[in-house]
This record gives sequence, C-alpha cells and structure tokens, in this order.
Amino acid sequence: NMSIFLIILLIIVILILYFAIANHIFIGKCKISHDMSGKLVIITGASSGLGKFTALELVKKGAKVIFACRNEEKTRNIFNEISKENKHLAIFEKIDLSSFQSVIEFAERIKQKYEKIDILMNNAGNAPDNFRITKDGFESIIEANFLGHVVLTYLLIDHMNENSRIINLSSLGHNYCIFDKETIKNIYNINYVKSHYFNSLFSQNILYHVTKLMMIYFTKELNEYLNKKNISIKAVSLHPGVVNTEFMRFYKNKLWSKIIFTLFYPIFKLCTKTVEEGAQTQLYLSYLDYNKIASGAYYADCKLEKISKTAQDNNLGREFMNYTIEKICEVLPKYDKEFKKYLNQ
Repeated sequence: NMSIFLIILLIIVILILYFAIANHIFIGKCKISHDMSGKLVIITGASSGLGKFTALELVKKGAKVIFACRNEEKTRNIFNEISKENKHLAIFEKIDLSSFQSVIEFAERIKQKYEKIDILMNNAGNAPDNFRITKDGFESIIEANFLGHVVLTYLLIDHMNENSRIINLSSLGHNYCIFDKETIKNIYNINYVKSHYFNSLFSQNILYHVTKLMMIYFTKELNEYLNKKNISIKAVSLHPGVVNTEFMRFYKNKLWSKIIFTLFYPIFKLCTKTVEEGAQTQLYLSYLDYNKIASGAYYADCKLEKISKTAQDNNLGREFMNYTIEKICEVLPKYDKEFKKYLNQ
C-alpha cells in the first residue's frame, strides 16, 4: 500500500513540475512590439487581470485605450499606475456586457465621441457563481461573456478603420464541453441552463467553457462575413493559457471550495501563468502586422493553434450563430435589419 501511495505521489509531483515548467518556461512570449501612437483600442474588462495588463502595455506604447468596464472607481484607480505623460491616453467608458441597453449606449458614445477604432478586444469574461437572469432574459454569464460582445462588435464594425482587428478571448476549455444541435436548441432556454449547468461547481465551470467555444464560432462566422463583403477587418480568437486571474474568486464562494482552493492555492499558483505571461498572445495579436494575421484563426502562445473537432464543425457553428442572431433580434427588434445581415445562409 505504501509503494502505491508513493507512486501516486510521484506522479502528482511530476505533473506539477510539468505544468510549472510548461507554463513559466516553455511558453510563447511576444517578441514583437512597435509604437502604437495614433491607434484607438477598446478593451472590455480592462479593470483587472489580462485586460488590465494588456491595456496598460498598449498605453505605454502610445495607444489611446478605452477601458470598457463596469466599475468606474476601480478603473480610474488603475490610471494612477500610468506615467504622467501617458495618462491622457487612458479613458474610462462604462459598459455592462450583461445588459444590451448598456452595450448600445456605450457603442453610441464611442461613435459620437471618438475617431475610428483600430483594435476591438473582447476580453471580459466571468466564471459563473450564482444563477441569474438578465433583463434581456438570458443567463447572465452567457450574456456577459458572449452575447454582449456579439452585440458590441456588430454595433462597432462600421466604426472601425481599414486593416483593423477584432481580438476575441476564448480558452483551451472549449475542448472540454459537449455542444451539438440539441445544445443549440436549448442554450438560451433559462430552465435548461439552470438545470444543466447550475447543479454543481463542475457544471458551472463547463458553462464557462461553453461560452468560450461560442467565441470561436462567432470569430469564424464573423470572418466569413468580412471576407464575403471584402471588408478589411480581421477577426481572431485566442487562448491566453491557464492564468491566475481574479475570476478565480468565483470558486471561493462556497465554504468547501474555499477550503480546497486555499489549501491548493500554492500549487495552483505554481502551475498557472501570471497575468503578464497570459497576456502575451493578445499583445502579439495587437502588434502583429495586419497581413500576417490569419483571420478567423485561433491562437495560443503567440502562434496558430488547433481547435477541437466540435469547434471545427462549420455547419454547427453556422447554425448556432444564425440561431443566436435570431434570438438577439427577438430582444432588439429595432436592430433586426442591421444584425440579420450577419446571417450566413
């Protein structure tokens, strides 16, 4: 029995060392950068984690960055970290991605107040904690992580420069969720989502991964539209790595998960990327020469990466995005014509 225990312990130690080395030494690092003066960048969820680090780096390079966030006080405190000569480049604009009305108001302000956009980075992402329904009638994480970004992107495309880019945060976690025609039929059904994804911490985690698969489908279908219309905007998705960011706070809500999280945090910290390490791919895609960007593709560690077989299913992705657009238009009939041009027949 002791020998079996030692073998298991050895395997665990080897796995910890493997992930620690893989995530801190053999990771993709952004080896390119250039002056971003004159560029306008919008980053959702820029008040913490990957969004904050990326936003501050781009400000350092001279870009005007709109921090698209919910919490004004928290965001403005970040501006204290910016050098005096660059402070004017950081701008707060309020947005709540779990509210279509907030997204619409944000987009209207951007169009009225600012020049055309060079980079739209759909970065914000929360992990589910408690089941909530938004005013628009969707589960809050599906709307905040995905639907809000879809509406935001559609509203801002006409206000983007030629040779601009849309960078969508996805995750390796998209590999670990089941998504089929049955899921499409039910994913916007509140009762289905509650019973299917909110019966355990594990299933809540799966819902987060589902929203990241949705971002890949959105990126690919958007790329199809842009190509068909000969619009010189490129859309990409990316996996930043398993990063030790603030969204992990959602896993500390229940007492038992809080205890487990606290006990294993040193190992978790060792095996995950820092925010700086995690932000490398989105910085890389911000700096990469427009002609070198593979539009519609998925990146990780500053290089092209494969996606899951489910994500590769273009027919499924098309059906899902068409259904999504129909659902959004039911809530926003005013935008029916504007959004339905993105339907892929």
